[in-house]
Amino acid sequence: MNFVILLNAISYLLVAVFALILCSKLYLKKPLLPYGKIIGLLGLFYLLFAFSQFSHILNIVNLLERDFLLLIVSLLVTTTFLFFYLFYKITKDRHLIYLFLFYIVSLFAFYTAFPSFLAIATFMSCILLLLIFVDVLLYTDFYLNEAACAGIVYAISMALLMGTKLLGTSAEILFWFVPNCALLLMIHFFEIELLTKRKKSKENKRVPQKEWMLLASVLFKLLLFIISFAGFIFLSAIAVHELGHAFVAEYYGCEHTKVILYEQGIFPHTEIICPNNTSTILITISGLIATALLGLLFLLSGQKLVMYISYLLFSFSFLLAYNDLLELGLSLNMVVSLVFFSFILLIFSIISLSIFYLNNQPFFSNRKQ
Repeated sequence: MNFVILLNAISYLLVAVFALILCSKLYLKKPLLPYGKIIGLLGLFYLLFAFSQFSHILNIVNLLERDFLLLIVSLLVTTTFLFFYLFYKITKDRHLIYLFLFYIVSLFAFYTAFPSFLAIATFMSCILLLLIFVDVLLYTDFYLNEAACAGIVYAISMALLMGTKLLGTSAEILFWFVPNCALLLMIHFFEIELLTKRKKSKENKRVPQKEWMLLASVLFKLLLFIISFAGFIFLSAIAVHELGHAFVAEYYGCEHTKVILYEQGIFPHTEIICPNNTSTILITISGLIATALLGLLFLLSGQKLVMYISYLLFSFSFLLAYNDLLELGLSLNMVVSLVFFSFILLIFSIISLSIFYLNNQPFFSNRKQ
């Protein structure tokens, strides 16, 4: 028996035990009961997963590679759902709802080949978790910040492990105990934040940081936020774009429609086989229309962050439609001009997002006051 497999199983069991213990403590305090239910659900899911791992180790059940991978990704998606709800209740940040809707749409779109769905569902979940935890870092509560830092480690390590799996390593022998250790730390800091309420005294004891260190910390969080946010919207735009092709093709009665969102060495595309008399113009342009309509819907909301999301969607919609526009007969000069405009809009969106994020940072907002 591989020692790493046993270590992974133990780590899942520890997460379950710690989560269920915290759940029992929160159940004793009525104001904290909703948090206790969420933590308790997390503990139950990890307990079930730990049970499956120990059953596999003891040869009670035989888990194949794809079975193990499916369980891992299912647990990650469930964890993402629970953490979204948990931190939304804490922060009351409505912007998280828009990101979560993008996440749901993207998962719905990934109904293609088995490895494709699991890989992209993992990366989408990790990116959403990163955005949630970076958003929590805007708050000044010390232990809540520590929990968010542990959550960032969890999300990044999960993404790295899935990337290692895609390179050909067996999923069963990967170091899944690393993100589980980060999750244990997150539960620990979350327990202190909710129960002991020592954050104020802890903050008073902290040695003041130099200004350049605070600035470096803010800029690092900004870089993490921009990369995660833009990457998340880009993957969502791909999903909506390809679904636009697929739905219109089905409407016209095409015989075979398959959305390929992930395939090694090939950019996302839609495989369509239609009768000879089918008009291909609407099928070709439908991807661009779908993403543009979604961007327009967000633009009409009027909220700043949501408007920046719409700008990103508009820019990605034209970038993704490059080949479609050429197929429609547009000249290369016109298509290149549209792509150039898309890059300008993309740069403007990133700058606007950066300003929005920095204005919400205490380091800059306090200076304005």
